[in-house]
Amino acid sequence: MGQKRGLTAAAVERALLKALRSPRVRLRVAPLSDSDARADMVASRRKASPGPCLVTVDVHRTGLIPGVIHELLHYRWFWTLADWGDYEETVADAIEQAVWDRLRHDSVKRERWRRAIQGKLDEAGG
Repeated sequence: MGQKRGLTAAAVERALLKALRSPRVRLRVAPLSDSDARADMVASRRKASPGPCLVTVDVHRTGLIPGVIHELLHYRWFWTLADWGDYEETVADAIEQAVWDRLRHDSVKRERWRRAIQGKLDEAGG
């Protein structure tokens, strides 16, 4: 068999954690007014590199880690996901679930994410 091509689950997880730790990403926990939204991301949409980003997670509608993962997927792979058009959220939901499945069964990885998220919230004073 040939070498596996494309993104691996581990590579996606690493890229998302790196994005979370970036000084360009800010994180807050707050209620969202949109009745369908669990989390939201507002970012500069530059093709070459992602600009600053604010991720907001409504923890009354989703878990903190899954919500952060989902919005970081939109941030990190904005143009790739946008190419899916009407299926963008479906693709993001599927990848979010796959990454979360890896984390929820691995206490070391889950703790790494918890600490990274808490660090971001501490930076923001919240």
